[in-house]
Amino acid sequence: MYKIEKNVLPQKDLIQIKNLLKELHWQNAYDSTKYYNQMYDIDQPFQGMYRLTLDEPIGKTEKELNKFATKVSDEVCKRQNLNVDIIRITWNFYKKSDTGMIFHIDTDNIHVDVHKYWSILFSLNDSDGYLQINKFKIKDVENEAKIFKSNLLHKGVAPVKNNFRLNLNLVVKEK
Repeated sequence: MYKIEKNVLPQKDLIQIKNLLKELHWQNAYDSTKYYNQMYDIDQPFQGMYRLTLDEPIGKTEKELNKFATKVSDEVCKRQNLNVDIIRITWNFYKKSDTGMIFHIDTDNIHVDVHKYWSILFSLNDSDGYLQINKFKIKDVENEAKIFKSNLLHKGVAPVKNNFRLNLNLVVKEK
C-alpha cells in the first residue's frame, strides 16, 4: 500500500530547503469551491497553506525549491526502481490549529493510465501530524518519504502537539 524511504537527503539540503521556504509566497489551502467561498467565515476551520512551484510564473526561490524536489523524486524513485516524470510539486505547511485536507486522490482529473501515477510525501520536520491513507496513519519523520499510488484515498492531518507540519508533496508518472 505504501513504502517509506529514510534519509533521503543530506542534512545540509534540509536546512537549505527550510531557508528557501521562509521566502516562499504561500497560498491558503482549500479542497473545494464550497470551502473556498466560506474560507474567511469566523467559524470555518483553516486548512493550512500550500504552494505549487511547477506552475508559471515562478521566480528564483521556486526554481531553487524545484531543484530540491527533483532531487527527492530522483532519490526515492531510484530506490523504488521507478523511471518517472514529475507532474506536480506542492509544498504544504500546517499549523496545529489547521484541519488539513479532506480525503482525496491525486488523480481525480486523470482518466488514462491512472496506475502509472505515484504520490511522494517528503517530511521536512518531525511532527505528530501525519499522512492518512485509508485507515493507516503514518507519522511525519524528518527526511523520510512515503510513496504510494496516487489513486489511493489519503489526507494530510495537522499536528496536535507540535507547532507545525512541513512537507513536500510530489505526484510523478511512470514513463
